[in-house]
Amino acid sequence: MVQEWIRGARLRFTRNPYYHGPKPQHLDGVDILIGGDETTHLMMFERGELDIPSTEGIPMPSFRRLSHDPRWQKLIERAPQFATSFLTMNTEIPPLNNVLVRRAIHHAINRDLRMGVAQGFHTHAEGMLPPVMPGYNPRLRSYDYNPEKARELLHESGLPLPLHIVLWHTTSSDDRTKAQGFQWDLKQVGIEVDLKQVSAAEEVMSLLIRGAVPMGYMGYSTQIPDPSELLANNFDGRTITNSSAFNFTFYNNPAVNRLLDLAAPEVDLPKRYALYQQAEELIVRDAPMVFLGHSILFALRQPWLKGPLMDALSGYRCDRVWIEE
Repeated sequence: MVQEWIRGARLRFTRNPYYHGPKPQHLDGVDILIGGDETTHLMMFERGELDIPSTEGIPMPSFRRLSHDPRWQKLIERAPQFATSFLTMNTEIPPLNNVLVRRAIHHAINRDLRMGVAQGFHTHAEGMLPPVMPGYNPRLRSYDYNPEKARELLHESGLPLPLHIVLWHTTSSDDRTKAQGFQWDLKQVGIEVDLKQVSAAEEVMSLLIRGAVPMGYMGYSTQIPDPSELLANNFDGRTITNSSAFNFTFYNNPAVNRLLDLAAPEVDLPKRYALYQQAEELIVRDAPMVFLGHSILFALRQPWLKGPLMDALSGYRCDRVWIEE
């Protein structure tokens, strides 16, 4: 329960006396620091002032130092997530309404490099469903990193080069670095990208609006271990409206819609997963998103914080940890 909220400073939660769920509940309360930047939080953590420096993982610029520091390397926890990072491409806005351009963008971006796959920050992505998801299709193949193929597709599109596209991203340093990498990759094949940096809330709200955002860098996570949310929420064309649509790419394929309808009520799991895999294959072919990588969340904790902190669905789980002074 919220015990105290100092706007812009902190939130303090206390134990709910009416809770009668699974036991034990170890902590009497949780304090969350609001404001400041990740560098400041990490400095406070290393001085012993915070139990966890961030619920967003470990800052990438500091990861190598921390993972090689004997003091901290054994206190780093990792968990693959039911989440995927991607570039949305609004299929109603030129030149992204041309499937050849969208496929060219797929081939142009060095996804594994940009997402730190070799360093373990993400796993390689071929589609929307992450490897931990029931129904994940290990045989799915999408687009390899192939700038020459990207140039061929752009030539085949018949559009004059260079193309010009605006890419939205958030104000975090990590997102800004990745967006600059995407910008460089696309420039090599004849696509000029202007970067637009906004708050996370502004990006999400703008992505909901028809015709507002040509391309956006973001991610999506699900709270249920089933393909339905990741696929139906993002790619059902019948959810598109003029004012607010969770289908960020405004993608609409009747064949995909039909497969989603067939899969939703199916209780035979092999049949259910097969239908979702068919839908995902069509989505990958139509290329409304660049599937960049599947998230792996890291946690850095103090040695006195005991218990399993993370899981694939919920990320950080403060209900399962305790403090031993």
